[in-house]
Amino acid sequence: MYDHDTDTPQWGQDEWVWAGVSGWLIICNGRITVDTPTVKHVAYWSSVTVDRSRVQEYTGAKISFTRIPYERHNGETGGALALIPHFYKR
Repeated sequence: MYDHDTDTPQWGQDEWVWAGVSGWLIICNGRITVDTPTVKHVAYWSSVTVDRSRVQEYTGAKISFTRIPYERHNGETGGALALIPHFYKR
């Protein structure tokens, strides 16, 4: 099974930021865990300023996430964040 979780701030055709993280899930006895070696991070942006050195990609024991801090041309700042927790319980 495949999981994909994203947060997508978007303002128009030419100005947008997109962060994504995905991974394979293991489901057993009502519990879902993320197979850590399969986690992939994706980040795209257009017509905003992004300092690539501040884009965070993290795969840890509890979550995997991608975070993109950005600045719009009008000076507003923000961040796109996508994450998948590594453990769910029904």
